[in-house]
Amino acid sequence: MKKLISLTFAIALMFFMSNAYSQQINNLSSHNTNDENVTADKYGYWELTPSGGLIFPVGSFSENFEISANTGADITYRVNREVGLYGNITYNMLSSKITEGPSASYLAYTAGPRYYFTNPKLKSTLFLEAGIGGYTFTQDAYSQTVQGVTTNFPEQGDTRVGFNAGVGGDVFLSDNLSLMLKAKYHTILGSGDDNSTRSYLGTNAGVNIRF
Repeated sequence: MKKLISLTFAIALMFFMSNAYSQQINNLSSHNTNDENVTADKYGYWELTPSGGLIFPVGSFSENFEISANTGADITYRVNREVGLYGNITYNMLSSKITEGPSASYLAYTAGPRYYFTNPKLKSTLFLEAGIGGYTFTQDAYSQTVQGVTTNFPEQGDTRVGFNAGVGGDVFLSDNLSLMLKAKYHTILGSGDDNSTRSYLGTNAGVNIRF
């Protein structure tokens, strides 16, 4: 997984560097006041992105839970052409691998910066983003019967701090709409008596609405 993220980052970086010179020339040619005002008016706006996708548990976390679905939304403030600040909330539904196992979920609420790799000739972009925030785990009460003996397990849950990082793309559809695709690796830190970390890969696709 780390190799995949590193490779994607390298490709994005090469794309950015190959167009850096043309961007610089383009910027130098737009120094008059009217052009600057037009450029400034394009940014300082908000974006709302409802989305859905899949969660892929990693490591020990994958021993108990299957690949499952998620749904969520981003709210993003575009500071300028290259930089955005986002907040995200995602509800991850977890399907147990255990027969008669419990239903569970992770509610993630994070925020952080997003950097766009732009090209003056393209309206679609690649981006990198990172975030930090809270992850609330909830597992329903359940029971298991083994050799005629039934054991009841109570509901459990906790909230921990975690962080994430990933890559994505913003595919232009119109002036106010685009298609956002992204994949992020999440690490949830240990807490209290349980110092073990939990990790998963989240993939999402959604419609980006500018207003």
